Amino acid sequence: MASTIKTDIIISIRQPHLDHIVSMKKKHEFRGYLLPSTVTRFWIYEPSPVSAIKYTAEVSNGKRPGEVVDGGFIRNSDFNEGKIADGKFAYEILKLKVLESPITLQQLKDKGWLASAPQKYCYVKEEMALGLRDIKTTAISSHSSKIWLNDASEKAKSESQSETQGSLTTSLPIYLSRH
Repeated sequence: MASTIKTDIIISIRQPHLDHIVSMKKKHEFRGYLLPSTVTRFWIYEPSPVSAIKYTAEVSNGKRPGEVVDGGFIRNSDFNEGKIADGKFAYEILKLKVLESPITLQQLKDKGWLASAPQKYCYVKEEMALGLRDIKTTAISSHSSKIWLNDASEKAKSESQSETQGSLTTSLPIYLSRH
């Protein structure tokens, strides 16, 4: 059996939720299950018709209703009030990056990293982590600022920071610890 990286998972996020995360309108991904506390990164797979991993996100451990700061983000207040039927746990998107070249489902299959599209989630195989250790990414956001800014100077400062973050291209560090 192939070794896995317990810090990284491949997780499928459907539209429109993924667009809301990318546009920074949504700060948490809500799930009906608690992920192990070792998980710190999502490799985000966008299902059909895209069928590819397009993003990575550094995430928090699972939060329970009442533990999420609203901040004007989509579904946060509903989550805190227990109104999301399939959302018992919230995973905060701390940093979001886009892959310069998406990894298609066919590429994942050809390399033996996945047998099929991820349904719930699956751990990243060590072979995948090694194969992608130099993959180029571009920071989209830190997801740390509020969506609804209070005044024009705050908005200008935030836009300046976003432009700087968006222009940064880096290699993605891969954690190779086994748990």
